[in-house]
Amino acid sequence: MYDQLKAHTSEHIKLTDHQWAEIIPLFKPIEVTKGSYLIREGQTSNYIYFINSGLLRMFYLKDGEETTRYFATEGYFATALTSFLTRKPTVENVEALENCELLQLHFDDLQLLYKKVPLWETFFRQLLEEAYIITTKRIEGHITKTAQERYNDFVRYNPSLLQRVPQQYIATYLGITPVSLSRLRSKISKTK
Repeated sequence: MYDQLKAHTSEHIKLTDHQWAEIIPLFKPIEVTKGSYLIREGQTSNYIYFINSGLLRMFYLKDGEETTRYFATEGYFATALTSFLTRKPTVENVEALENCELLQLHFDDLQLLYKKVPLWETFFRQLLEEAYIITTKRIEGHITKTAQERYNDFVRYNPSLLQRVPQQYIATYLGITPVSLSRLRSKISKTK
């Protein structure tokens, strides 16, 4: 249950068995079914989730239109991050696109973890830095790249998601309509 969490963490920091004994009880295993929401717009995000299996989507809803911010898969953390950090209601939704096995960590337990295992604060800072870089690159892509370039990047960096994520969600992630995505994919397949 905790092997993936340990493997992911060890890519950043090295922890002792004693430190893991302090960490593990704070992460509660939960299962959510496809289509379930972990958080909805207007709620405050109290948990951050580590994904053992499954797929989550973070998205915004405005005037009936969805915009996908991020897809999170096995071995990664996910939440409505701004809300989680600021303790204020979110404008984001977190939805399970597949049945998921997650480890949830409450915000208060994260603060406790910083005190019990100070190295965890270093780890979490590194996660936040990675999240910032990913978000900044995505914004830069929307400003400086064409839809085809954004799609090519998506395929290059997320090939497994092409089979797991419905096309309409990929389109909202790329900032185009599903029809535009279909045309783009057709155009690319004709040039191969």
